Amino acid sequence: MIEQKKSTPDLILAPLRGLTGYGFRTAFAQHFGGLDSAVAPFIPVPTNKPLGDNHFKDILPELNPAVPVIPQVLGNDPEGFLGVAERVADMGYQEINWNIGCPFVKITRKRRGAALLAYPDMVERFLSRVVKYLTIRLSVKARLGFDKKDQLLHLMPILNAFPLASLTIHARIATQMYEGVPDLNAFRECLILSQNPVIYNGDIRTPSDAKFITRQFPKVCALMIGRGALADPFLPQAIRAEQSVPIAQREERIRAFHADLF
Repeated sequence: MIEQKKSTPDLILAPLRGLTGYGFRTAFAQHFGGLDSAVAPFIPVPTNKPLGDNHFKDILPELNPAVPVIPQVLGNDPEGFLGVAERVADMGYQEINWNIGCPFVKITRKRRGAALLAYPDMVERFLSRVVKYLTIRLSVKARLGFDKKDQLLHLMPILNAFPLASLTIHARIATQMYEGVPDLNAFRECLILSQNPVIYNGDIRTPSDAKFITRQFPKVCALMIGRGALADPFLPQAIRAEQSVPIAQREERIRAFHADLF
């Protein structure tokens, strides 16, 4: 039997800390659908003491029945990361995501998140240690750079040296935060060089945006949607079906979603 190619790429809910926790993910999947998976907001790598059970509550399997979840970890200490990964693996997860894309100053000033894009030696040391001992797959979420758009490009030889499950690229630099427009030319350069599967992230707000990205970059294996799905929760399903939901039905489903969420 020949497996038919999907007409649309996989759609992944982006991790938005304080917003897309397990309650949101479950209610969203039940009322709107269209998502193939979701990356959970990051778990911080502990610095001085082990993380308590509360840090793992968001990814407890029993609280995430509606959509497959990929736990995400933020930090620059490989030993701490491996400790968190062990807990994640014990829960039955097969993949963990390393966040080197967070742009917020309170993160980057500690050389975490997107700040690591400016320190390729740290990235290489981290991956060399973690990949050697990790018992589950590793994926990475990044930006084009911290303060220069070619920093991820220069990291590609390092990333290519490791068998990543995927590399998600938000097509902005960290100092842009969420302003301006994604740099698709810089994204293309990274995509061409990557030997790992690439997921596109950045300003997918309409079905037309999704179609444009998949046509421009057929090598992209999935699309990650964040603010677009919060602004229009019907977006993932609209990308699938390429048709709009009647206004009356939209109001009814949004009210039911909010009731469940609260």
